[in-house]
Amino acid sequence: NKINNILIDSRHLSKNKNSLFFAIIGNKNGHDFIPKLITQGLSHFVISNRDSAENKNCTYFLVEDTKVALQRLASFHRNQFKIPVIGITGSNGKTTVKEWLAESLLPKEEIAKTPGSFNSQFGVPLSIFQLNPTNTVGVFEAGISKKGEMNNLEEIIKPTVGILTNIGSAHADGFKNLKEKIEEKILLFKNCKVTICEEKNSVFFNTTKSLFTWGEKGDLIIKVLKDKIALTYNNQKLKLNIDTSDIYTIENLCHIIAYHCWKNKSLEGIQNII
Repeated sequence: NKINNILIDSRHLSKNKNSLFFAIIGNKNGHDFIPKLITQGLSHFVISNRDSAENKNCTYFLVEDTKVALQRLASFHRNQFKIPVIGITGSNGKTTVKEWLAESLLPKEEIAKTPGSFNSQFGVPLSIFQLNPTNTVGVFEAGISKKGEMNNLEEIIKPTVGILTNIGSAHADGFKNLKEKIEEKILLFKNCKVTICEEKNSVFFNTTKSLFTWGEKGDLIIKVLKDKIALTYNNQKLKLNIDTSDIYTIENLCHIIAYHCWKNKSLEGIQNII
């Protein structure tokens, strides 16, 4: 049977018997759930424990590390697609920016995106498997909790465009300091043709890095007024009404505006996407 689903949680089998189950070793050992899954009709397993391959009617793929195997398969799947892929990371706002950006691209684009906030070492591979031949753009977020994790996620997402959202103290426990955390996060963008960020955060990037910045001194000049956002770009000016004073909501919105300005090289149509 053709495998059409990837599974790492035995509780999510539902009715799809053509799943490939990765027996992940974490707080629980995925190998322990294989016998039950077999009784439920599953027959394809990726394992790291040879003793789990005891049913002659099943197919087993023996690997050294099932987590690494999952990530490498996801990277292989990603490589089958030549579409634009937007990678999003930061301390806060990743999921909001991802959802708003995806919504702003409809109905022109056929979008694959991170479900919910599946942005971890396991969530990102599962998200990438959403990509299919009908998609015209991918929008994926990446979250990390310690040094050494982002290279894995960059290799899986391989973003062509990056967006760096709010930088703050969230999820800082796994890092020596804020500088180390930021340096790790922006590894996601190392192969992007452009990275979009607030102008004040451009200092974190190599001077040769291709950036598209927004802010009071950015490529896209944005000034927040009482109930409006004033935009200046390519000798064009536009004022947008906003119904919030929340700084983080406005910041997230600015990332969406900046992406469309970069993509379209114009402010034209911006008022229709927010």
